[in-house]
Amino acid sequence: MDVTAAGCDVTDEASVDALVDRVMNDTGRLDIAVCNAGGSFNMKHPPNANIDEFRKTIEVNMTGTYITAQSAGRVMVEAKRGSIITLGSISSTLAMDPRSYTPGYPRSGAPYVAAKGGVLMITKAMAAEYGEHGVTVNCISPGQIPKDTTDPEQIENFRQMNAFQRTGIPENLKGTVALLASDAGNWITGQEIRVDGGWSIW
Repeated sequence: MDVTAAGCDVTDEASVDALVDRVMNDTGRLDIAVCNAGGSFNMKHPPNANIDEFRKTIEVNMTGTYITAQSAGRVMVEAKRGSIITLGSISSTLAMDPRSYTPGYPRSGAPYVAAKGGVLMITKAMAAEYGEHGVTVNCISPGQIPKDTTDPEQIENFRQMNAFQRTGIPENLKGTVALLASDAGNWITGQEIRVDGGWSIW
């Protein structure tokens, strides 16, 4: 399989449009768009939160998703086919519980919850707009997937918070992405699929 890497700034509409144009010029089609740029940028929490950290978190997660889904959507709507997959979080519908974090751990907070909640609702709104054109739009909401640099004590907290009693790995998302990107998922749209090891069942 040939793979070509290209970067863009998801918060800049012209940059995203240029990337979509490049894909169309190189391949003549755009079948799948995964809006996965995001992250948490807040280090302080209410009532002492930093409004600039809030704005940055919203800009990258929510605005970036909106720009990308719209740019890809223009091409897909014209083609009458395509799949757009957004990346939410368990925080799309659940507040972050400070008790599940070790003291001093740089946890996400209100800005991230707001941003990921926005991503979920953008997904539903886009699905409503694109459905008649044969384009699906769905949201995958992962649970806690620790990084290699995550504190071991924090990883243990995450492990105890889900039904499987183990932490997630990036590969756990592949099956859901494959479903939503394939013909097997062409009757699914506007939905959130939580891939969280049962974190949200409690």
